[in-house]
Amino acid sequence: MKNRSDIYRTFARYYDKLGWERFSHARADFILKFLQETGCMVKKVLDVACGTGTFCILLAEKAYQVTGIDLSREMLSMARRKIKKKQSNLVRFYHKDMRNFKLQQKFDLVTCNFDSLNHILSEKEVFSTFQSVFAHLAPKGIFIFDVNTILGLRNWRYQDINQTDTFLTLVHGVYDEDLKRATVFIDGFVKEKDEKYVRFQETISEQGYSVQTLWRLLGKAGFGKIEPIGTSKGKSRRELESSARILLCASK
Repeated sequence: MKNRSDIYRTFARYYDKLGWERFSHARADFILKFLQETGCMVKKVLDVACGTGTFCILLAEKAYQVTGIDLSREMLSMARRKIKKKQSNLVRFYHKDMRNFKLQQKFDLVTCNFDSLNHILSEKEVFSTFQSVFAHLAPKGIFIFDVNTILGLRNWRYQDINQTDTFLTLVHGVYDEDLKRATVFIDGFVKEKDEKYVRFQETISEQGYSVQTLWRLLGKAGFGKIEPIGTSKGKSRRELESSARILLCASK
């Protein structure tokens, strides 16, 4: 697996500038509504692969005790800058690998957002991640995560140009049917404060896993009840395979 620290070394400083933090706002809104509607007793939250920290901060502002971990030091640097600007200790961020992390505490809720799990390129390491998450959940704790399905990653075979007043991105995606792996190549130009454009390039690969495989690995890691939620709610495993992205909740 190419380290997440490698794939986001340059991209981290531009992630929010490209507007990608909007996904964090949408997911935070969903999680807060989900917890309210289900009556889940949650105080302590761990966000695995927290990125630039927006999701963590949004939950912490609603009085949750939040911890974020990420393998990318650059992403964590951006997250800590946000906290510093707020002059707050709302969230604790740690440099950890989601495949084998250890923290001296348990959490009521663990999240892994924005297909971060797809960055893990082997089934063995997905299982190791599930084990690490399970070990850090309090009794009756829940794990909420989303993944791109194999069908969803097939849709990465595309080209796209996105332009605004502050950036231009050229995106080219490919999919390897044998490996069930998608790769996207990003070539971007971002306007800095001095009005000059800075170029960056990024390559991101994601591995596809069948729904059956995810269910099996979650069960093997110790999880009991596994259910689709959000837009995936009520769908059978076969129907989930026909979705581009799925959202799951696994309980300890």
